[in-house]
Amino acid sequence: MKKLRARKDFQEPDNVVAYGNPCRIISKREHPYSVSSFVIARDEEDEIGRTIDSLKSQTHDVHPIVVVDDGSVDATPTIAVEKGCQLVRLPYHEESYVGRPELANVCNAGLERIEEHGIPDFVLQMGADHILSDHYVESILSRMGANVKVASGGTQLKNLNVNTPWGSGRIIEAKLWNAINGMRYPVKWGYESWIVYKVRQLGYDVRRYDDVDSFTRPLRMYPDKAFKWGKCSYALGGSMPFALIKALGMGTDGFHFMKGYFSRKDVEKHEDVAKFVKKQQYERGLAIC
Repeated sequence: MKKLRARKDFQEPDNVVAYGNPCRIISKREHPYSVSSFVIARDEEDEIGRTIDSLKSQTHDVHPIVVVDDGSVDATPTIAVEKGCQLVRLPYHEESYVGRPELANVCNAGLERIEEHGIPDFVLQMGADHILSDHYVESILSRMGANVKVASGGTQLKNLNVNTPWGSGRIIEAKLWNAINGMRYPVKWGYESWIVYKVRQLGYDVRRYDDVDSFTRPLRMYPDKAFKWGKCSYALGGSMPFALIKALGMGTDGFHFMKGYFSRKDVEKHEDVAKFVKKQQYERGLAIC
């Protein structure tokens, strides 16, 4: 697996995709933008088939579709191959990586395989339990405009954060991401939010279009998840006042969130965005996170 290629002096590449405004929805055959997708999966034989089918049913072509099998012991990899996806198999491990920095390596394995085909215009990041409406990709691309670099549709779930894209189903402008750090996630707590803050720091925008439909498993909060969220908050540069306000809104899980915030033994900060995150929290409040 390639190492993260950090670039100290960022310059926007000449070939970053720019979009007409307004954009029109056009057919799959004439659409000018390339979109590749990676799907991370671990023991998802009951869900992954429908997720892949929804990707293949998009009115905008998505190619390649890469399934990163994170050590499954069920039929997940077999289903991915039978449905025509490219498969990356990672070794079995006992502990789940959900919410942990190690999951960034799983994502990066998919990004590395995509890169073998050349850097696309966009990357669509997917979980294995996420079913997209047929026009999902096409609808989002038609709205992104020149300044939006990370976007997602909505789900049936309530999201408290204004305009913050979901992790699964997010579409990222790949050439910009490649210019930032080689189109990889940093292997740190809070890696998934890092790209959102990074593009904002560079003066771009992110969006979530809640009327673009998709369906995913219900989310639930529990002590270990809240603990991991706390670690992510600190790693991203989250301020103490913000952490306390967020914890107060989490009920009994707030205690575990704060415990994670102060549990810093294995937490490496995202120094490139930490000051920006703290400043944004003071200026804009809870809506940015």
